[in-house]
Amino acid sequence: MEGYAVDVSLPDASSSTKFRYDNVMLEPDQFIVVRSA
Repeated sequence: MEGYAVDVSLPDASSSTKFRYDNVMLEPDQFIVVRSA
């Protein structure tokens, strides 16, 4: 199985950094790449 680990930042007012990070695994058909200018 091919997969990609992604850290997603989520707002969390109780954290000293104001964010919490969740690690998720995505398979290639679960996302698309968006290139910005």
